[in-house]
Amino acid sequence: MPSTITVTVIATSVADPTKSAVVGILLEAVSVTIENKVTEIAATANQVFDSFSAVVQNDPTGGSVTWALTANGAPCSPGCGTISNLTPYAVSYTPPATVPAAPANKPTLTAISVTNPTKSDTDTFTIFDGATACGTGGNEGILKGNYAIMVQGWSGSGTGTPIIYAASFTADGTGKITSGQDQYNPYANFAYAGETVLASASSYSVGPDNRGCLILTDNRENTFNFHFSLGGVTGGIASKGDVIFLNQQLESPENGTGILRQQDLTAFSLSALAGRDSESQHF
Repeated sequence: MPSTITVTVIATSVADPTKSAVVGILLEAVSVTIENKVTEIAATANQVFDSFSAVVQNDPTGGSVTWALTANGAPCSPGCGTISNLTPYAVSYTPPATVPAAPANKPTLTAISVTNPTKSDTDTFTIFDGATACGTGGNEGILKGNYAIMVQGWSGSGTGTPIIYAASFTADGTGKITSGQDQYNPYANFAYAGETVLASASSYSVGPDNRGCLILTDNRENTFNFHFSLGGVTGGIASKGDVIFLNQQLESPENGTGILRQQDLTAFSLSALAGRDSESQHF
């Protein structure tokens, strides 16, 4: 189907049929685009990824879409996950609790124009196991305890759009993340804070050179992929590190750099606040 259609309108004189005028009108064809496409989503139980939406352009009826979830061209739900909360422009996706066998591990979400069903857009993504995605490096015991991470960077190409990500998490010394919370502010889109880091879809590894991988997935089904180098090792435990961020989930690239620091949870208690006498206060 052509992306444009030219309609010719001819106006002919009734009094003198030899006289006429012709005008060509260029009509744009209906188009459908899925926003916020992803390349991968972590398998985990009862967590919803709700960022899929569709934009319909040049639809004279106002435009809407229907949604379909398939794998290798055939319906695959619930093995490949499920879709819910269907609206004319948006849909939610819930992945399966574990990674399914091929081809269900690479489902395709399709948005189809209601006005012109020949017009659609698709997003094919991989369902992965976040709990094992980092593999093993053999030196996981160096990252053990409570840590905080903060990253600043950009999304998109060119000058990009600023983003900030922060999280606190607990590493168990074996490559597992046992708890945590995160905060994400991409500026150009929605922002959120205080979301739970999912232990079942998060993990880390550390190699003998103290460099490693960190996967943090939160309960919005957003996955953040970090690589780091550790330092400040005392008693076999790292207290700090440098971090780079490469978002492998979104089709639109996100990159950033930041820091990792060991947390002292006792510093957050009221008793840790030092008092000051009135004579030493300055305003």
